[in-house]
Amino acid sequence: MRLFIVTIILFLSNVSSFSQTGTPFHIDIPQIQGSGKMVNDFIPARWHILESASGDLNGDARPDYVLILGVTNKELAMHAIDTVRNEVPRLLVVLVSDKKELKVDQQTHELILPSGFGGNFDPIEMTEPLSIDPKNKSITVSMYGGLRERWVIHYVFQKDDLDWTLHSATLSTYDSTAPDQAFHYDSTFDFVHKKVIDNLTKETHDLTWTQVLKLKDMKPFENEVAPDVRI
Repeated sequence: MRLFIVTIILFLSNVSSFSQTGTPFHIDIPQIQGSGKMVNDFIPARWHILESASGDLNGDARPDYVLILGVTNKELAMHAIDTVRNEVPRLLVVLVSDKKELKVDQQTHELILPSGFGGNFDPIEMTEPLSIDPKNKSITVSMYGGLRERWVIHYVFQKDDLDWTLHSATLSTYDSTAPDQAFHYDSTFDFVHKKVIDNLTKETHDLTWTQVLKLKDMKPFENEVAPDVRI
């Protein structure tokens, strides 16, 4: 059976569009750097926190944070057309404690899909988009979307040396018009042990994908990790 392919045109860089008055609309992607005492010290002007999670990621018994940042509604209100609003990129920021301060450990504007790229839904509104597992020192990023064919994706990242890398990804799909709305595809790709686990049949297969996927470079559904399957 041919596996489900998710097709999404990713918005890969700064948004440049036009409002109804013809005024160019441009959002600069801020580079968040330095240290601070509080999470709010890292929020750039015109941006705000959409989602957040906290937990100990580096074993120092202090809270670390992962944030999804978006442009403020006030800023978006200046540009009326939905196309602009739906394409505005979002920031994922990882903050880790260093003694009594927080420091930026990682940021990317490529991983979190904009609001208009989830089909009928905002990709981060229909699921818990962020979680931290202190035991495994991991970050999970989840998104949801689709029209009739719905998809759910979970990415699990762990820190390897200097980079956060993708340790596993789970892709699930179902037909929203089916009476039971049961998953008809549900597989986990284990990039550490090089295995593919079919969560429906419990069968395990070898994973031939060898590339290391890093959080800072990760773009949803751009990596064909198995025939006809992109994560």
